[in-house]
Amino acid sequence: MAKKSLLFILDGINGLASDRTLAHWIKSTVDRIAVSGKNLPLCLLFVGLEEQRRELGKNNPSILRIFNPINIKPWSREETTNFYKKAFRSRNIKLKNRDLDFCSPGLPVACPFSPTFNRRRRLAQRSKHYYH
Repeated sequence: MAKKSLLFILDGINGLASDRTLAHWIKSTVDRIAVSGKNLPLCLLFVGLEEQRRELGKNNPSILRIFNPINIKPWSREETTNFYKKAFRSRNIKLKNRDLDFCSPGLPVACPFSPTFNRRRRLAQRSKHYYH
């Protein structure tokens, strides 16, 4: 029998972290599940910075007990370059080294590209083999 579960991801809680309503909703939801006695295969994943977790804790101090923080280390320049090269190679888009000059190391985010790359991307989008 296949196992089934639910993964709920809330990303970008920047402005919400200071809202008391969110902190109380999270804590009451977790408490309700815990006292229900039912085995609910649920993972609540909140994506944000440590400051946002602390902000939630200010609004409901007991909420800090339910979090199991996972720290994601920033990427090095080499990891960032390798990621973008592999991603674009998988779409058969060739890059020049200067196309990656704007990709700074750190946490994975969108990367602005040079006009050379943008021109190639527009050409690729017109191709019948381009997938979004």
